[in-house]
Amino acid sequence: MAKFSLDSSYVEVVAKILKEYDLREVSLGDEKARITIKRGEKKVYSAALPMHSAMPAAASSLAQATESSASPAVSKEEEGGMVVPAPVVGTVYLSPRPNDPNFVKVGAKVKEGQTLLIIEAMKIMNQIPAPCSGVVRKMHVANAQPVEFGDALVTIDEA
Repeated sequence: MAKFSLDSSYVEVVAKILKEYDLREVSLGDEKARITIKRGEKKVYSAALPMHSAMPAAASSLAQATESSASPAVSKEEEGGMVVPAPVVGTVYLSPRPNDPNFVKVGAKVKEGQTLLIIEAMKIMNQIPAPCSGVVRKMHVANAQPVEFGDALVTIDEA
């Protein structure tokens, strides 16, 4: 079984896409491997499972997929609130465990980085943080609802 490895050209392609589309974070992967790269932080975070194929081939398909898909970057609504999009395809969970209270509710004050909800993707629980401090204006999703990449999750009125 081959070990997961990243060559520098693959990382450079992803970094270029982050900058070109003004994205803060990109998560890529399949059933065999996953990588998350965040811009504006000193560290590059990654977690992966063993993989059989080489990653550089994925770089060109990543560039094509990014050009043809909607950007998951945080966007402004017409009324001035920030819409937090789904960074991955998966199932939304509004609380950490069944029967626990939701992470946030409409009208709740949130701080930048505070967990808004979780998206389960391929048995991995991805915490979705607030991109800014403010007040939750709208929840666009329900508990256990499936979401696609870029779907609106939460609208926050900036403080």
